[in-house]
Amino acid sequence: MHPPEKTFFQQNIYFSADMKHLPEIVLIDDVTISSPYVHYRRKPEEYILYYIYDGEMYLTEGDTAYVLAKGDILLLDPKRVHYGRKTSTCHYLYLHFRWDDLKEESIQADHLLHFRKSLREQNSLFDAANAGGDRLILPKYRKVPKRSDGKIRFLLEQMQSQFHNGMEYRQEMTAALCLQFFIEYARILNDQYSETTTKNMDQTISNIITYIYRYYPDEITSRDISRRMHGNYNYINRKFKEYTGRTIMNFLNEYRVYRSRELLATGLYTHKQIAAEVGFCNEFYFSRVFKKVIGISPSVYAKGVNRKETI
Repeated sequence: MHPPEKTFFQQNIYFSADMKHLPEIVLIDDVTISSPYVHYRRKPEEYILYYIYDGEMYLTEGDTAYVLAKGDILLLDPKRVHYGRKTSTCHYLYLHFRWDDLKEESIQADHLLHFRKSLREQNSLFDAANAGGDRLILPKYRKVPKRSDGKIRFLLEQMQSQFHNGMEYRQEMTAALCLQFFIEYARILNDQYSETTTKNMDQTISNIITYIYRYYPDEITSRDISRRMHGNYNYINRKFKEYTGRTIMNFLNEYRVYRSRELLATGLYTHKQIAAEVGFCNEFYFSRVFKKVIGISPSVYAKGVNRKETI
């Protein structure tokens, strides 16, 4: 009896997309194959995503041999030839799509961790230029975690149903669902990163962030944090900074500044009113923190926003 084949793949191969445009869906469906069928040799004209529902698929792309099993996702590149190595029984979904925004690149593990950490540090709330939130990174090959398998299946089946329903705007709806799928897939992978790097403090940090999002207009002190999180504030604060790059109070003030920009943009409120609305003790402290975070005063910021709207 021969030992089972092993999968050989390069773990640093990813696809990166800046998400300026929606993907164009060419075809999506599911099929069950069995002996004597073998994938024929071809070089596709578009990207192909395979998701394995059940069974095994023996596929080679370029010089890399894959053994795909239940829960595996593989992205095939139109620049490479792929073919089946041998027969097998397999139920899988295939998605053919074109996306000019998608490019293959080799990303080292430390760079990928830095990118994922920047996403989970909530930078997108404070500095969109540094957030990386408009960039999507997807692995060439990955097994979906079991607890996320249901979500992946639901999104793929929803996309498949939309593509085949014959209604108007089905292409546009399918493309939007496809982008949603890729974003959710990337989030699942980021969740895995989060779990492996912040196992003990992840829930506490998440609870603090949720608490700040809800109660930022109120007075929040270190004593409040310590009491609500049932722990020593200095210890929690140190761990929070390791994870987010900010102390709890800095995070709180930056979020307050973020929310104040929405009110400044309306032109309807005084600085004193805005300061009180977002949780600053007075307009002078609000102005000082705003300038430190944004780089300009609230007055200059408001004038800039209003000038853009009238152009």
